[in-house]
Amino acid sequence: MDIKAAVERLEHSTEFSRWKKQHPNSFFADAFMIFDDAGKTHWQLGYYDAASKKITVFVMEDVILVKQPGDVFKKENDAVLKVDLDKVALDSGEALKKVREVCILEYPAEKVVKTIFILQHIKEGLVWNITNITESLKTINVKIDAGTGKVVGHKLVSLFEFRKK
Repeated sequence: MDIKAAVERLEHSTEFSRWKKQHPNSFFADAFMIFDDAGKTHWQLGYYDAASKKITVFVMEDVILVKQPGDVFKKENDAVLKVDLDKVALDSGEALKKVREVCILEYPAEKVVKTIFILQHIKEGLVWNITNITESLKTINVKIDAGTGKVVGHKLVSLFEFRKK
């Protein structure tokens, strides 16, 4: 399902309407999905409430699941910014094609087994922040401007390097 259709479905649902009445100043902050060739995937849509500094995630299955509010995964001084869907010109399918092109050109020896999509507004702007996990236990992270479709950065990192930090 396209991200815009997923958000529209959520925001027109009774689950969201009930939740929004209790969190009137919350806003759409991110979208998350894990994609692999074997399984069915669903968007997880995060709405941030600045008053509580918590994020509530809605899992877009056949029946919409509402998770308990949780802490935001971010650096201490980073702000949580609103995702403006009107500025998203590149859908997730087009973003995946661009990521595959980067992987073929820049990292041809790596075989991707899972892809994690995040649509978020960070210091680089409104981006698709896409991480591929490879068979060789590395990650290929590619950031794509969600408005222009331009690749704004990419890097290859061994999963074992994360343990060193």
